[in-house]
Amino acid sequence: MGASRNSDPNQDGSDEQQKRSEIYTYDAPWHIYAMNWSVRRDKKYRLAIASLLEQYPNRVEIVQLDDSNGEIRSDPNLSFEHPYPPTKTIFIPDKECQKPDLLATSSDFLRVWRISGDEDDSDSSSSVELKSLLNGNKNSEFCGPITSFDWNEAEPKRIGTSSIDTTCTIWDIEREAVDTQLIAHDKEVYDIAWGGVGVFASVSADGSVRVFDLRDKEHSTIIYESSEPDTPLVRLGWNKQDPRYMATIIMDSAKVVVLDIRFPTLPVVELQRHQSSVNAVAWAPHSSCHICTAGDDSQALIWDLSSMGQPVEGGLDPILAYTAGAEIEQLQWSSSQPDWVAIAFSTKLQILRHDVFWELTDFGFHRNSEDKLVRERAIPRWVTYWVRVPSKLRSSASSRENNPRIGDPLDSSRVSFQKQNREGVVGAQSGQYRATVELSPRCGGAQGVSDCRNER
Repeated sequence: MGASRNSDPNQDGSDEQQKRSEIYTYDAPWHIYAMNWSVRRDKKYRLAIASLLEQYPNRVEIVQLDDSNGEIRSDPNLSFEHPYPPTKTIFIPDKECQKPDLLATSSDFLRVWRISGDEDDSDSSSSVELKSLLNGNKNSEFCGPITSFDWNEAEPKRIGTSSIDTTCTIWDIEREAVDTQLIAHDKEVYDIAWGGVGVFASVSADGSVRVFDLRDKEHSTIIYESSEPDTPLVRLGWNKQDPRYMATIIMDSAKVVVLDIRFPTLPVVELQRHQSSVNAVAWAPHSSCHICTAGDDSQALIWDLSSMGQPVEGGLDPILAYTAGAEIEQLQWSSSQPDWVAIAFSTKLQILRHDVFWELTDFGFHRNSEDKLVRERAIPRWVTYWVRVPSKLRSSASSRENNPRIGDPLDSSRVSFQKQNREGVVGAQSGQYRATVELSPRCGGAQGVSDCRNER
């Protein structure tokens, strides 16, 4: 376990330039899967990482970058044991530090942890304690493992979870109670994302993206379905800067599908420059037209989607690329420090600073390679780690035949015996619904015609 700082070997001694092309690496004692940034303004360089061990006891660590010396440190008092590998970790979305410092994790249950005494960076006073253990099935000691969850930024008392038991559950963490539980899909639900106060979307092994509005809990709308029947969708990212757009990942595919919810069924653009399966996607927290993707080809690619409504010969190319030391399994873009991206591969956590990228986009990109080269020369050494992608890339349809960690780090095939009868799960709580599925007007029929399938 340790940390290192990599900087541009060709630097000219300028402190400002020295900081502008840097990678910070932390080596954990175990394989990393779940990872996320802290949102608090007073903890700009803090992250949570979690182990992926095929055993019951796993670990979560809270690490911090010391910007003065470039070291990422782990506080032993902020490292704790966790049942099963966490599928996701999220800090409470509280930039202004008005609420208790909380961290949520998902595995067999949703857990909320309280971090105490971390304000003065004193190891002796720091601690993490379990605040809430939230089980959506009160009728049984077993549960359907939680594949993912999302914390509502507009209403932080709400957390939405997705599960292999086909449900999505909306929790009120202040009351520690279920607000709503829905049978959301026909098969396992792999991811969930909030699009506003009462609107969320989910993706599933049934190959669909469905949008739910909590004001009408008995209905959902399908806005996209995989072109191949029953091809699972495993990840979903909703653009917080422009909620008209979302992106989804197809299992074992090198393609990322970007959707415009105003025009369902057909993707507005498909990002096809990865050479192997894509594992993670993150929208820029401060730009409506930039997105980062990462996958088994060890590549993290940043894309400019400002021209995605226009036809581009040969498909859209990324504008920046970074090559990691192994398959990238996790990617997060810091909302409080938007010039930083974090990736996790093997036992390593890396945080990458790319603020020069945003300076370049201020000029406006064109597809002319010489024009791009001029912009590169205008800001020396920005390509040290984030390298310019040539305008012509060969896309490859090759992908892994089997990647059990995509969408299901818990390996639900081994724990599916814990899946409960659907009615047993839904009937266990009050105010729960079986959603009627509505195909969007442009799905599978003439424009303006709504085809509804009632699941009751």
